[in-house]
Parts: sequence; C-alpha cells; structure tokens
Amino acid sequence: MTSRAATEEEIALYDAIERAIANVRAALAEIDYAWVRITAERPNPTAVAFAALDTADEMLTVAREDLARARTALAVHTQRRSTQ
Repeated sequence: MTSRAATEEEIALYDAIERAIANVRAALAEIDYAWVRITAERPNPTAVAFAALDTADEMLTVAREDLARARTALAVHTQRRSTQ
C-alpha cells in the first residue's frame, strides 16, 4: 500500500485543527483555574478570578479562529479534489 504525500491544504487543515484542540484544552484549564479561585474566594472573588475568565475567553477566541482556518482549508481541499 502506497501512501500519498499530504497536500498543502491538508497540512493547513490538520495544523488548524490541532491548534484549535490545544487552545480549547488550554481554555478549559484556565476555566478550571478560575472556578477554583472563584469558589475559594467566595463570596467575594478577586480580580484574579475574573482575569482568568478573560484569559479563557481569549483562548477560546483563538480556537474559533483556528476552526475558521480549518473550515477554509477543508473547503479548498474538497474543491481541489473535486476538480481533479
């Protein structure tokens, strides 16, 4: 069985998906950290807890951007394969 070389579109797709997964995992860890802080500081969470949520939100935004790149790469790859 011969394996074919990955195209640029496939590499871009896999890279974007891997980055999205890594960023979602990092965001989940940051959300967990914020939750620990919020519950430990109850009833008056500090700015650090809110900052952790902001950081998680930024990480999720980056993950969404990675997913958008993955969608674009998948569309290009699919179109190129259908025209071959």
